[in-house]
This record gives sequence, C-alpha cells and structure tokens, in this order.
Amino acid sequence: MHYVTAGDPDAPPLLLVHGFPKSWFEWRRMIPLLAPHYRVIAPDLRGAGDSSKPAGGFDKKTMSGDLVELLDLLG
Repeated sequence: MHYVTAGDPDAPPLLLVHGFPKSWFEWRRMIPLLAPHYRVIAPDLRGAGDSSKPAGGFDKKTMSGDLVELLDLLG
C-alpha cells in the first residue's frame, strides 16, 4: 500500500482516507496545515493511486483491514 506521511512521528496519528475514485493527492492542501499538530498518514487505498491493483478485495471489510495493517506497521 502506497502512503504519504508528514509531521512529527511522535505526534498523535491522523489517518486521512480518500473517497472513490480518488487518491492521497486529494489531501495535498490539507497535509501541510495538519502536519504541525499530527503525524499525518494519507494512504492510497487498494486499486487507487500508486497502490497495487489486485483483482479483488474491494469490500469494506478488506479495505478497512488494509488500513489497520498500515497503522500497525507504522506503530
């Protein structure tokens, strides 16, 4: 999963999730405003932006699981 981060890694995390059919780039203007206060994490959901384009797994449960895995990975 492709993602962009900004801000202090020790700050409270803030996950920005784009809608369909967008990408993290939709948040490009907000990220600099939020980064002084949060650890901003803006992923590309599966099939979007620079993330992989699998044949399946586009249901809400799987996609939310992807986000949980990303947050676990980043700590």
